[in-house]
Parts: sequence; C-alpha cells; structure tokens
Amino acid sequence: MPMTTKFFNLEQKQNKKFLIFGIFVFITTLLGIIKNIVMYQPFIIESQTLDIDILFGRASSIFYFTYQTNFLLSIALIVVALRPNSMSARQFLFGSTSLITITFLVYWTLIGPFNSWNNFWHSIVSITTHLINPLIGFYALYLIKNKLIVNKRVILIASFYFFSYFIFQALIYSSTFKEWNYIAPDGKEIKFYDGISIYEFSNYSKPFLYKEKYMPLVIVLDLILFVLAIVFPLLISLFWKKVYKIKIQKKKFALLNKK
Repeated sequence: MPMTTKFFNLEQKQNKKFLIFGIFVFITTLLGIIKNIVMYQPFIIESQTLDIDILFGRASSIFYFTYQTNFLLSIALIVVALRPNSMSARQFLFGSTSLITITFLVYWTLIGPFNSWNNFWHSIVSITTHLINPLIGFYALYLIKNKLIVNKRVILIASFYFFSYFIFQALIYSSTFKEWNYIAPDGKEIKFYDGISIYEFSNYSKPFLYKEKYMPLVIVLDLILFVLAIVFPLLISLFWKKVYKIKIQKKKFALLNKK
C-alpha cells in the first residue's frame, strides 16, 4: 500500500526519477567545480581582459551563476523527490528551473558560440551544466506542471536572486576598477582602466562584448543590462507558465503543501 506521508515517499516511480535526476545534477556540478580546482591555472593578464580568477583564484567557480543555478536545481529535484506532496517543493523547482533557463539561454547565445571547444574536459563540463542539466530541469517541470500552482512570491524570489547577482557583479566591478597593466609580446608596457567582471559580456566598460569606446552606446548597453536584470527572470517565469499552462495563485498568501 503506498505511503501517504509527505516525506521520503519513494515508492512512486516518478519520485525515484526525480531523486536520480537530482543526484545526477548535483554530482556533475560538483565534479565540474572539482575539475576547475584541480586543473586551475593562475590567470595572467596578457590583454585588456580581466578575469574573476584574479580575485578568487581556485574558488572562482562557486561565484559563477552557472554552478549556483545547477546546485539550486539539484536541491529542488531532491526536495521534490522526498516531499512529492509539498506545493512549496514544487514551487522551488519552478523557481530553480526559471533561473537555470537563464543559464541555458545566456550561455548558448553569448558565451558558448565563442568558446574554444578543443579542451575535452572543459567541453564535457560545459555541455553538462549548460545543456543536459537544464534540459533535465525543463523535463522535471513538465512532469509536475499539472500539480503545480505558482504564486507571485515564487516569481519575485527568483527575480530577486537574479537581480542580487547582478548587483554583486556591479560591486565587484566598481571595487576593482583601476589602472591595470601588462607586458605586450614586444616588451612594451600596456596600461588600461577596467574592473573585474564575472562574465565578459557583463563588463560595464564592454557590455555585450562591445569593445569600442563610443560612450553613448556603452551607456545604452549598460542600461539594457540593468533592465534585463529586472525583467528577464520575470519573462522566463511567464514563459514557463504559458508553455506548460501552469496555474497562478492570485490570492495574497501562497499555497503551501497543497496536494
């Protein structure tokens, strides 16, 4: 006879599937970070490009949005597996899937196409954390879509997380903005002003990889970054709500533990 408790109900096939998914995402993400630590090479300034490694060294991986959203997804999947009747657990999965969707879209539009794919282990980690794991999240959300009711609080929390990450990047950039220098191959010392950004496309001096010095356009692109930091997660949440026809709870208080 199936158990009716909210906790550790692994008798149903779907719950076991979610647990396997969660463990897989967690392990692959952890292995990616371990790989980065073991194979770490100190960043050397050889051009007018700075890297977060300058600040955090071997610990840099934990500050990447990619690994954060992968870990959040893994935890959400495991929580849903262990608490299949919890509405808050399902909402957690919705929020984490929305965030990892941002990882998926940003990587394959602004980063992946420009990456060098000649490093085998780097390629494996990139494909796993930016493609396979997000697809697992999309599929998992599909499996619970008929049992999910999302409230505005869940959407706002996911949006706040993303915007907070944007502010964190801005603080790093502003606190490290100064004159840097490096020695060019011809022996000439090159000096330049810049700040450290976690992702190259979100560098406020070169937003969206725009490297010209036309300041009006730089300002416009920075404003676009700011606006996207606010509306992007909202749009992603609404996208999944529309595609999967997920219900929105319109009452003031969230539904908790609703079957």
